[in-house]
Amino acid sequence: MKDRISVSGIKARGYIGVYDEEKRDGQEFIVDFTLCLDALKSSDRLEDTIDYSKAAAYIKSYIESARCDLIETAATDIARKLVKERGVDGVSVTVHKPEAPIGFPFGDVSVTSNLVWSDVCLGLGSNMGDKRAHIDYAVDRLNACEHCRDVTVSQYYDTPPYGVTEQDDFLNACVRMYTYLTPAQLLDMCLEIERERGRERSLRWGPRTLDIDVLLYGQEVISTPDLTIPHVDMDRRKFVLQPLSDIAGDVIHPLTGKSIRRMLEEIED
Repeated sequence: MKDRISVSGIKARGYIGVYDEEKRDGQEFIVDFTLCLDALKSSDRLEDTIDYSKAAAYIKSYIESARCDLIETAATDIARKLVKERGVDGVSVTVHKPEAPIGFPFGDVSVTSNLVWSDVCLGLGSNMGDKRAHIDYAVDRLNACEHCRDVTVSQYYDTPPYGVTEQDDFLNACVRMYTYLTPAQLLDMCLEIERERGRERSLRWGPRTLDIDVLLYGQEVISTPDLTIPHVDMDRRKFVLQPLSDIAGDVIHPLTGKSIRRMLEEIED
């Protein structure tokens, strides 16, 4: 179980709202937040833990200066700021709007944004054009993404094509990183990076400038028309397991119950 630091009832006058009078006259907002950590530090020094007073001061300043329409935007903006603080594994932010213009008596209106850093693994491959440049581009994009951190890259491997064999060999690699994007949002980002390198989906298992697959998302098991996690048959594909073992050998596949390193050894055997 994660340790938590919580602060509730931060009050500030803000101008968040759709209506002109809300932006002109303002109203009181109340914000609660919780920071999740791996473990609270055992020392008694402020620099060894989270300075929640600074977090609270940021929230007050944000509410007072923001000019967005929705408290959904405010909650998400604040959560994205706090989740990037050193040592924070996740955050929950609730923005209350007790004076919302509903038109009749009510108790409260609030929106909560939850962000958690998840350990994810991606598979990268290319067999068209400058293969290394395509994969390097993807890695650079992930490193530059504000929604990702701690990006680790495997070695690059030359591998024969899978499925459709009458095509050039592939260059394959894997990336392990942390992100607070949801699986669907992560997939959208991967598809966007593919498009930026001219990826066209005309033939299954065919040539491609860049292929980015979401292999693992923590220990989640997902099956939708658009996304399957863990990635289909990754436990039987050496071109996936070999680079993945470089950076995530001890990670357990949620369906087989085996480590990446163990599955690679079984394929080699």
